[in-house]
Amino acid sequence: MVFRTSGEEQGKAVRETVELMEILEEHAFGLLKEKEFFGGEKVNMVDLAYGVMGRWFDAIEECSGVRVIDPLKFPLFCGWAERFNEAPVIRDNLPGRKELVDFYKRRKTEILTGRKKETMADVKLLGTWPSPFSYRVIWALKLKGIDYEYIEQDLFNKSPLLLQSNPVHKKIPVLIHGGKPISESMIILQYLDESWPETYPLLPADPHERALARFWIKFAEEKLVPAFMIFRTSGEEQEKAVKEALEVMEILEEHAFGSLKEKEFFGGDKVNMVDLTYGLMGLRIVPD
Repeated sequence: MVFRTSGEEQGKAVRETVELMEILEEHAFGLLKEKEFFGGEKVNMVDLAYGVMGRWFDAIEECSGVRVIDPLKFPLFCGWAERFNEAPVIRDNLPGRKELVDFYKRRKTEILTGRKKETMADVKLLGTWPSPFSYRVIWALKLKGIDYEYIEQDLFNKSPLLLQSNPVHKKIPVLIHGGKPISESMIILQYLDESWPETYPLLPADPHERALARFWIKFAEEKLVPAFMIFRTSGEEQEKAVKEALEVMEILEEHAFGSLKEKEFFGGDKVNMVDLTYGLMGLRIVPD
């Protein structure tokens, strides 16, 4: 219940779990002595019964933010759990830790907010495969673990659904959530982050870092797309577009990408909304 609760109720669940672990440490795992497993040298049904406590408890603790199993307090259990997880058949059939953590984070949000995971019928994305703006939204949906139905659009023969969903610009991408349409890729990303705040936040929690992220997002919207009119022009107009694109790239190289320093991404070790904003440059520039 540590995972399913918060506040005082969670505190009570933690105390009960610790009491249970103390009993197991002394009377169950304490019986192992020199044995590797409850089955001696081999895993048996008792090991399988407690097997969920290894990988699963670790993932649940991380996503709940509460550490219950202290290796210093429960060394016998932790030693057994390490051996159990490394047993060949078990090791080869364990779910990935990251996948488990992501799953439980989503489940916690659903439990605490009373919100069920969206089905593909609830979330639809109208896009077209060459569009980097469609990919911005696809990346965000995937990062947040949101199931969705992708509906490919023919921009030379626009569907009634697209025209109805985006009657002003008649462009993709369009996200339809619960029957309500949202247009423009960056607005969609902000909507996703506000609607699913607990699952893979796309903006920093720190107010200053968040403001910087929004600055570079706004810069991209104002400068980046117009600068890449190179591909739509020719002659003098193209030369002007090339000059503007180079000026924008020089600013980005020094002040945006230059600020990364030792970081892998704008989000540190994880992709965030700024990375998704500039991701279209990778699609345009980096060859397969």
